Amino acid sequence: MCNSLLVLKYLVIAFAYFHLASPKVVSTEYLKNCNEVLKNGTTESGFYYIQPQDYPDPFLVYCNMDSSGGGWTTILNRVDGSQPFNQDWKTYKFGFGNLAGEFWLGLEKIHYLTKYEIHELLFELVDWDDVEADAHYDYFSIGNEDEGYDLKLLAGFSGAAGDCFSDLAGMKFSTEDVDNDAVSTSDCAYYANGGWWFKDCKSGNPTGSYYHGGNSSGSESALYWDTFHPDHYSLKELRMMIRPKE
Repeated sequence: MCNSLLVLKYLVIAFAYFHLASPKVVSTEYLKNCNEVLKNGTTESGFYYIQPQDYPDPFLVYCNMDSSGGGWTTILNRVDGSQPFNQDWKTYKFGFGNLAGEFWLGLEKIHYLTKYEIHELLFELVDWDDVEADAHYDYFSIGNEDEGYDLKLLAGFSGAAGDCFSDLAGMKFSTEDVDNDAVSTSDCAYYANGGWWFKDCKSGNPTGSYYHGGNSSGSESALYWDTFHPDHYSLKELRMMIRPKE
């Protein structure tokens, strides 16, 4: 009788070990973008891990679920001037800043996000009187690093902010150390104090210097969008977001 009880005891211990104490299997499947996060039932803006097709690792992004139907992956955020944007090519490639504040997601991530699906692009702008305006593009994608992360697809503008971007279609990305602009006698990224798809140094400058109160004294380095506010007025906020076009 004692032996039977002993055997039963060990069977119970074995069951508990293999079925209760064994580690849980955590899924390694990640959704490809914030629009998939939205379609999966998450309607709250916040931080989520995603992994675009063929990208080697998942990474954290800020998903905007409030603007224009939600599902937007934020790739650039300017809110307070806390983050310097005069960074080199390698830094723009991999991304920098704080997802809870000012940041650039990274050219490599943006390329993989837009590589297999046509995306739309949304800029949200806010001036120092808290007037809001947007610039929307129906089609947006960028090439890979060998192609200079060029604006491979950019078309279909609409929005009250005016269009400071369409004329840059086809341009490669530029930083101070990698000059891909169309001006042979100047380095636009140097004067703009940030990296961008520069052509002739005269379009908007979403990665420019942050001047509080909008007073930039007409500086080429300001955070500006001239079709919204002329004379290089430095904006209070700017967001750049993408999602697959449906």
